[in-house]
Amino acid sequence: MKATGQFIQVICVALAALTLQACDRPVRERKQVQKEEPYKGPWEIEIGRDQDGKFFDCTARNYGDEKGLHLALMPNDVVDVGFINRNWNLPPGDVDVEMTFDLGQKMRIGGQGRGALLAIPIEPGRKFVQMLEKKLLVRVEVVGTENRMQFDLKDIDRVAPTLIQCVDDMMARDAGK
Repeated sequence: MKATGQFIQVICVALAALTLQACDRPVRERKQVQKEEPYKGPWEIEIGRDQDGKFFDCTARNYGDEKGLHLALMPNDVVDVGFINRNWNLPPGDVDVEMTFDLGQKMRIGGQGRGALLAIPIEPGRKFVQMLEKKLLVRVEVVGTENRMQFDLKDIDRVAPTLIQCVDDMMARDAGK
């Protein structure tokens, strides 16, 4: 699996958020999630920029005490899906993952493990994020290990369109410069 610098940066940001350790990470600004009224739920959306101020992703994240999920949608139509579980101790490197949404069919995909983080790049990212709008629960298992978890996708129907709009807005803003 070929990891991009952006993918590694997303891993670093997610690990830093989980472990409260610093890493060389991009500047992030918060974006209010809105639909009809201001959103007051478990998700946060942030805009990622590199050290030169160039936009590279919009990230929706929902981190609890023991586990979390982040979706980093990039302009190149890749979404990095990150699952965090403090009880995991994944060796660094490529892993096979089985994901199930609601009670549907298992989807087998490649990812990268590192300690408490499982990161999965998915293309096309927009279609994946749009598919999530209709889901309630995701289950994930690292094949051949005891590392598995399920995550409630509460409010994803409100967050997913905002994540896509965030990328569109930032790309339009950067194009207008």
